[in-house]
Amino acid sequence: MDDAGRRWQNPDDLRNIFCIRLRLEPELAALSATRRSDSDLDELGELVRETFSAKSEDTHWELHRQFHTALISPAANEWDLRVLEPLWDAAERYIRIVFEPFEAAHVTVEQRERIHNTLLIAAQSRDPEQIRDRLHEHLEKNLATTLKLMESIAPPSTSAWFTQHEPA
Repeated sequence: MDDAGRRWQNPDDLRNIFCIRLRLEPELAALSATRRSDSDLDELGELVRETFSAKSEDTHWELHRQFHTALISPAANEWDLRVLEPLWDAAERYIRIVFEPFEAAHVTVEQRERIHNTLLIAAQSRDPEQIRDRLHEHLEKNLATTLKLMESIAPPSTSAWFTQHEPA
């Protein structure tokens, strides 16, 4: 962090964050597939609808987090969540660069809703391979999209750049 309270954003950090997420989340989603109840699936559907109709960006991101948590919750234990929550926090700092503000985002809200509906359909199938593959693809694409944008706006002399740190 610098004297102005800005935090360095580094592409290698993002890659490392996603390296761990890619090992954990798709596998937990696959393990959750056959454990998921009908009410769990209803909740996932409702979370997709609420997430992409949210009026505020902060509400959107909170609901988005709930959706990703619900994708893995039937199999995730307390320690899985303890590991993933700080990774989600760290990844969100980068991902919001790509997806905010909504009206200027590089991927539209409609495109993102369609992607999350694909995850919902995979969860509804209760097929471990399908949800594992769809979630892995989703995370890989988010990583690639975010890295591409970071490269396009990073100063040429550095691979890291700043974002404003917001106190908790």
